[in-house]
Amino acid sequence: MIRIAIGVLLLAMALPVAANQLAINRGGFDTQREAIEQALSDGTKYGAISTDDRADVRSALSRMSAMITRAGSVDQLSAEEKTAVFNEQERVNTILTKASADSRVVCDHTAKVGTRMKTTKCETVAERRRRRDADINELQMSQRLILPVSN
Repeated sequence: MIRIAIGVLLLAMALPVAANQLAINRGGFDTQREAIEQALSDGTKYGAISTDDRADVRSALSRMSAMITRAGSVDQLSAEEKTAVFNEQERVNTILTKASADSRVVCDHTAKVGTRMKTTKCETVAERRRRRDADINELQMSQRLILPVSN
């Protein structure tokens, strides 16, 4: 839902930029920012977001807010400021879209070796990636280990 709202906000700001006017007001941005901050804080939708990315999103939102507040409204932003706000939006959208995809839960229903009983294991995409990376690292470390030759 947040991604859709951000997309609408982005679309509302991107299309009129060519006409040199933005179709969003200060209240709309504040509402959107609060929704994003809430989603970042609750840890469910963006649970896989890194601390650095979380800080980047918050600082980009702050920069956007400062520009809009200084101008008084989105309509009063200069062309350079509109471009800067658009670029900050793109940064936020990119980070949040990736974080949302990483927080998606994927379940596998597989049988253990030696049995016909199937078990279900659910993990987020980010957890699966971390586990895969750890497994690869462990395998590489075990292959590098050189055992002494016994007599």
